[in-house]
Amino acid sequence: MTWLKLKNKFKLPPVWHQLKYWFGYSLFVVTITYGLWHAPAEVLQVQPVWLLCTIAVTVVIFMLQQWQVRVFLHYHQVEIDWFYPALFTARKGVLNTVLPAKSGTLILLNLLAERYQLKWYDFVIFMLVSSVASLLISLIGAVWVLLPLIYTLLLLLLIMIATYIARQYSPFPYARCFPLLLVIASGLYFSTIMVFFFLLRGIGFELTLIDVSYFAIVLNMLAQFAFTPGNVGVREVVIGLISPYVALPISVGILASAIFYVIRLSVYAMILGGLEWLNKDRLKT
Repeated sequence: MTWLKLKNKFKLPPVWHQLKYWFGYSLFVVTITYGLWHAPAEVLQVQPVWLLCTIAVTVVIFMLQQWQVRVFLHYHQVEIDWFYPALFTARKGVLNTVLPAKSGTLILLNLLAERYQLKWYDFVIFMLVSSVASLLISLIGAVWVLLPLIYTLLLLLLIMIATYIARQYSPFPYARCFPLLLVIASGLYFSTIMVFFFLLRGIGFELTLIDVSYFAIVLNMLAQFAFTPGNVGVREVVIGLISPYVALPISVGILASAIFYVIRLSVYAMILGGLEWLNKDRLKT
């Protein structure tokens, strides 16, 4: 049985994706309503300096994600510039958040296939390898916050040895990319830490980097599994549930996650708008 036949055999009906879409946004509305109802007054007054810091880190997250696309294209030895990887990343980030059924990823696969004559399933395999790298970074983060430092160092050493062996001897596609993917995943993990560190400072709650790491670990893991479009709603519920473990009110955790969602979507939308405007000029020439 071919992969396509197997995929079609177990393909979920379109109504399932629509249900996930409406469930996610309904859950988001309910959760945010709860957060606003129980939130301290200072949460609604984000300090501008910390807000600007959060926006700056969100731009860094975008740059890391488009670097990931460039690694994929470089592996296939195609001629690339800065523009199209950035355009693909912005479209994927916005559309996956506001549309059901991972529309952004589907469009990205189509654009990559048309622009660079690559097979769509190559990028799917690449993203699976990237997910493994992200999960390993989450594992390192969990060991870092829960166990003595020696265990983190030993795990790092083990991963470095395994990565070197895989890079040198593994016939698996994209094994040579794995060290760079680990670097990118580390950057995304630490960027998420800084986002919540700055946001919480901005709304009057001073958590340590260790405490904020719990949020980064959870979000990094959730990013690998799409329960709703962009995990909208699910992300806020999970962040709210783990907030008491770092002495943070549930409502504050919910609203911090929601504020980050709005900032991220706004930043990506502005970047996308600028790139689409540039793209029109490119198509004319």
